[in-house]
Amino acid sequence: MNDQYSSSASLLKGRRENYGILEPSIRDGETTTGTVEDLGYHASYRRIFEGLGSFALVLSVASPVCGIAIGSSYQIVYGGYWGLTWGWIIPAVLFFAQPLAIAELCSSMPVNGANYWWTAALSPMSFSRPLSFISGWITIMQIVTSLASVSFACGTSLVTIISVFHPEWHPSNSQVMGIAMSIVIFWGVTSFLRMESIAWICILSCSTVLLSTVIYTMALPITHSLRGLPFAPAAKVFGEYKNSSDWGQAVAVPMTFFSTAWAVAGWNAPSYVVEETKNARVVGPRSIVQTYLAMAILGMIVCIVSAFCIEDIESATLDPRGLPLYTLVFEHFGHKLGAGFFFMTTSTTVLGGSSFLLTSACQVAAFARDGGLPFSKTLAHVHEKTNMPIYSQAVLATGTLFVLLFGLSSMAGTIIFSLSVIANLLMLAHPILLRIFAQDRFVPGPFNLGKFSKPIHIWAFLTLVYMMILESFPPTKHWTAETFNYNWVVTLGALVFAVIGWFSLGHKYPGLDMTALDAWREHHARQSDSETVTD
Repeated sequence: MNDQYSSSASLLKGRRENYGILEPSIRDGETTTGTVEDLGYHASYRRIFEGLGSFALVLSVASPVCGIAIGSSYQIVYGGYWGLTWGWIIPAVLFFAQPLAIAELCSSMPVNGANYWWTAALSPMSFSRPLSFISGWITIMQIVTSLASVSFACGTSLVTIISVFHPEWHPSNSQVMGIAMSIVIFWGVTSFLRMESIAWICILSCSTVLLSTVIYTMALPITHSLRGLPFAPAAKVFGEYKNSSDWGQAVAVPMTFFSTAWAVAGWNAPSYVVEETKNARVVGPRSIVQTYLAMAILGMIVCIVSAFCIEDIESATLDPRGLPLYTLVFEHFGHKLGAGFFFMTTSTTVLGGSSFLLTSACQVAAFARDGGLPFSKTLAHVHEKTNMPIYSQAVLATGTLFVLLFGLSSMAGTIIFSLSVIANLLMLAHPILLRIFAQDRFVPGPFNLGKFSKPIHIWAFLTLVYMMILESFPPTKHWTAETFNYNWVVTLGALVFAVIGWFSLGHKYPGLDMTALDAWREHHARQSDSETVTD
């Protein structure tokens, strides 16, 4: 182990000298802004984001209305009214342990590397490098699939709007894929903007998302009443379960959770830009919890309002577009006003998506900074004027375009959306599991769960595993080669690729600066002891 430690340290020292990265310096007092330097890194970013900006990073791209409108077919097909209401509420409550767990890790170790970095820091020494290397590559898979998922959803929304005015046009998956690719290229172009400009774009987009949610939840029941239509009774909305799939109830009920798992996502983005965030150990975790709660609560309101305004759940199940809430809005608002509404929500998501690419690229740049990628020096470079890792953004945009080639499949939407969810769950699982057994390798930050920390991490891990298993099921019980769920095959292939990469290239991966990490832990242990004595 000592030889491995020395070899890793030598690699690390050479890499840091090559990058011009500062040696660690533990200082009393300023731990909030100095954590990155204390862990052996040079502060490459300007600290721009505060509470509002960090919150807006997520809400600017995660519109509850847009997300639910795209994914509500899962809730309705597998659960009817019950699926649209409880199929959102139950998972939103069950999954709350996940943002709590990640927020605690973010407060403890506010480094852009996030998941792979926490994996390395919380692992036993002998497993730190291989586990973090594999986790880093899984993170990259999660990023490109999530970017593809959001862009494909936007493309789906746009073609749906167009088809309202041209009903004779039946868009193909390849056409949706082409629009999605154009959106990704647009996001890539935004990398030439300054990060300060991106922050203001996020705040503007977030404001529009909140406004569109208010419009939806108020205008839908008002127009429903003005048309003289009866509202669905509460007994149906909250008590009528109807499974329209060929799966049994044991599978169909949790299938209604998929929309929540996909739409309430991205809440961990603040942990990817903590090095650009002021008072990161407090603002980062707080933003994670706040954005999750905002998306979960707003989404619940959207789902409940929608359920009361659906007269015939069977017709919604058989919606020809496979987007029953789009049809609901067009029927209530009219084609022109409904199209205008969805164009506003989709455009906001497209615009806010630039922040998604930014936060993701910062995580890739951090992995490159630690030597986990080829051409690490280039990918870790942060452009001085824009304050963004422009080369990492370019690589992610290119990778996303390749993932969008799944759009040629007849099951394009299911593959891309489900793959992004399972990749995200797998990425979160590593550090959460390791936290349970980390003992003194974990140093609590200002946001910590105290005696509830381990139970919450255990529950979060169990929910992640449960959803990963569920996401491996095909959408229909009697599947064919075309309808089979290949996501677990792709994910397993990515894992095998990462393991092969470790055995072939891992000897060049230095991992974290364990000397700096140990010194940082000792510093906090001394602080904790002194506070105990004082008390």
